[in-house]
Order: sequence, then C-alpha cells, then structure tokens
Amino acid sequence: MFVDTNVFYHYVTNGEFADLAEEILTSKEPKITSDTVVDEFLFIVIRREVRRNFGINSTLNLKEKLAKDGSLLEFVYKTGKRALAVFESFDVMIVPDSRDWAKILVLMKYYRMLPHDARIIATALEYGAKKVATFDTDFREAKEIVELSPDAFWESKS
Repeated sequence: MFVDTNVFYHYVTNGEFADLAEEILTSKEPKITSDTVVDEFLFIVIRREVRRNFGINSTLNLKEKLAKDGSLLEFVYKTGKRALAVFESFDVMIVPDSRDWAKILVLMKYYRMLPHDARIIATALEYGAKKVATFDTDFREAKEIVELSPDAFWESKS
C-alpha cells in the first residue's frame, strides 16, 4: 500500500482523520511511500511547528531566521527527526519516485490529475502497490487503476 502525505500528517497532528490514519499505519499490510512524500511531510510539519512555537508564518522569514538563530535551527532539526521517526515506527519503506514521465503524463491526462498526484500513482504501480492510502479527493478518478483507502473515507465520497 502506498501511503500519501496527508495520512502521516493527520496522524502526527491528531487531525480530522487521525483515527483512520492510525488504522492505515498500524495495519499489517506492507507500506511504501516516496521521497517526494517524505519531503512534503517534513516541510509541512516543520512549517506548522515553527508557526506554532515561534510565530513564523512565511517560508522566506523562516529561511532568514534560520541563518541567524541557532536555537531555531536546532528546533527545526529535532522536529524533522521526530517527523522522520514516523516512517520507521510504522515500518514504511521509502522508495524513489517514478521517473517515467511518459506514464505520468498519460496518468495526468486519463485520470485528470496534476503531476504530483500522477507521479504518486505511477510510483505505487511501479512498486506493485495496488492500494493508495490518502484523504485527497484529487485521487478519485484513479480508483479505476488502484484501490483507494481507507474504505470509510472513500465510501463517504462516492
């Protein structure tokens, strides 16, 4: 099963779908995710925690302050380490993203997806994941080629 960014995010932030995210992450099913998902997850978790703890709202402001503030840099580092620990805690294998741009373009066209989402589907298929766990309704059209999970979420979106 390929696990999308928002599953990790809802789990660590106790978001609206935290219970469903926990079911996905604790399932015995083999789980993969991609480098892009890890990058996106790290960025949004760090941005959220910096906003909550330091009141920094813009990425540019964060970059400027990181260059000058060692304690902020240490906070970002530790926040990143905690975020990365989620993947190991739930035995999620991180795989390289698909580089098959022709396939990605075809997925974009036929399933009405933006490049990032089409790349997730291409990556899942390349690694044999027939299921994608996500709360992103942009994946709705892809249900023809992958199973969307969790069922409780997707059944309410039918």
